[in-house]
Amino acid sequence: MNSGMSGAAAPRLAVEQFLSAAKAGDLQAMSVVFGTNKGASRDNMAWNELEKREVILQCFFNADSYRIISENAGAEGHRVVRAELTKGRVARQPNFFVIQGPAGRWYVDNMEIAVVRDFCGQAPAN
Repeated sequence: MNSGMSGAAAPRLAVEQFLSAAKAGDLQAMSVVFGTNKGASRDNMAWNELEKREVILQCFFNADSYRIISENAGAEGHRVVRAELTKGRVARQPNFFVIQGPAGRWYVDNMEIAVVRDFCGQAPAN
């Protein structure tokens, strides 16, 4: 990210930034790429509501490692980015739904949280 712009330059990059921020527990960094076609959620919703959502998302998507597997066209202008997340000995492959917002920037709009439901509360690998 550069010059204070929110979003990411490409769909995969938005997912990578989101996952890196989740692993670091950095809610501010998550808020830069979590959003809709209107832009970053930090600019479009109350911070206390956004913070609650991000704390939950951080718990589920805080993986020991991740890799991007694929990117494909999705419904209603979304790009579907599939990532493999590994926590301990468990690997899951959720889809992330990324949408283009203002200034051509990309935002993680939604994700398959049910796929990683067992990640929240699981101790990280040593």
